[in-house]
Amino acid sequence: MGYLLIFFARLIDVPLTTIRLIMIVKGRRIIGSIIGFFEIIVYTYVFAKIVNTLNNPFNLFFYALGFSAGNILGSLLEERIGLGSITALIIPDVPFPLLTNVLRQNDFGVTVLEGEGMKKKRQVLLVILERKKFDQFNKIINEVDPDGFVTFLDNKSYYNGFVPKAKRK
Repeated sequence: MGYLLIFFARLIDVPLTTIRLIMIVKGRRIIGSIIGFFEIIVYTYVFAKIVNTLNNPFNLFFYALGFSAGNILGSLLEERIGLGSITALIIPDVPFPLLTNVLRQNDFGVTVLEGEGMKKKRQVLLVILERKKFDQFNKIINEVDPDGFVTFLDNKSYYNGFVPKAKRK
């Protein structure tokens, strides 16, 4: 079995694993199962060939190299696909309500919470956004409030409320 075939087979099946797991975690079980069907076909075929040729260290090397490259490709695809939503918690460093107004003008739903820091009361902004809008959101934060504290949480799901869908390009 050719080294490049081994490498490219792993380059295909490892990202499929990444995408399958994301689909299942995000509640898209049927799509995840369909991806898993093709993933296991590729994996089993290549693995069987490798097991039968363990005396050739180059086969194992390209198998491992494909696995490593597949992990990188899988993570890049996961970012590109941008499924699901995230929650941003922001403690602004700019006067209130500057950041809140800018985010709302850009179609982000913002909930303002009252918080208490070490020295004074602070506003905490809670924003749930589609992952596809992350770059736009991050650009606004960096331009309007580069010194604000921001943390992101991955959401499994949500319902109701104001979360505009990302516009398709």
